[in-house]
Amino acid sequence: MKVIRSAGLSIVLTLAATMHAQSYKVLSDFSYPRPSEPWGAIAQNRGGSLLITSIDPERDPGSAFRITTSGVLTVLHEFSGADGATPNGGLTLGTNGSFYGTTEYGGSNGSGTVFEMTPAGVVKTLHEFTGGDDGAHPYSPPIQSLAGDFYGTTSGDGTNPGTVYKISSSGNYTVLHTFTGQDGAGSQAPLVQDATNYWFYGTALNGGRHGLGSIFRISSSGEFQVLYNFDGTHGANPYAGLIQANDGNFYGETKLGGLDGAGVGFRMTPTHKVTVLHDFTSGSEGEFPLGH
Repeated sequence: MKVIRSAGLSIVLTLAATMHAQSYKVLSDFSYPRPSEPWGAIAQNRGGSLLITSIDPERDPGSAFRITTSGVLTVLHEFSGADGATPNGGLTLGTNGSFYGTTEYGGSNGSGTVFEMTPAGVVKTLHEFTGGDDGAHPYSPPIQSLAGDFYGTTSGDGTNPGTVYKISSSGNYTVLHTFTGQDGAGSQAPLVQDATNYWFYGTALNGGRHGLGSIFRISSSGEFQVLYNFDGTHGANPYAGLIQANDGNFYGETKLGGLDGAGVGFRMTPTHKVTVLHDFTSGSEGEFPLGH
């Protein structure tokens, strides 16, 4: 492992000072060789440190690193390509203390992997995607269900528009659903498990009735339902997944669509009614939200 002490402007720790003000401190600045482009979801280990993945597709297959809240950065693992490449999605902390993630490319078939990483940075490949019906090019990390297994999506390849899969911590892999295009395509966002009915909810970037993406849910046994087809007016092309608030509603965003075509923030009720909460506009407030 390599320990790097640095300061700069990339990882920022935000501290709530009052109800109306916040303060922050810069934890680390990044530059080549590694890590150079931190990407994806941040996971916090049981000791309080932050674990993140980085990508630099033009120069190396990517890495996973740990950073403390005082700014000490340690590279835990450097991907070789053979064990995966381009870990876009970040990491998920499992109940066993290990971390789980995916690589979009690499592995023996070049179609990506699912991996487990110990807190010390030892990586074990759980599954190598083969493309086609098996799935290919996962973007986001799998989430762990209340029952202990992991669930995730792949964005697909030229032979199919992506899949939803289940995998155990030992690597037992099952495809639960293969997208058809009409029900969605190219899912890049993590799933979320409903705390009431235990189904998994997600978004598809493309496809659906209007070709602009969809919201779907799937059970642990693979029963699949399209809940909403984006139509442009109510948003289009959701890169990000959903979150479920304590009011029971789901919230998300789309990169495109809305009044100005710059994306929307939306709410979906448990009965699957979608309401646009905000239309993004080009300018100072931002546009084209991506998120994770």
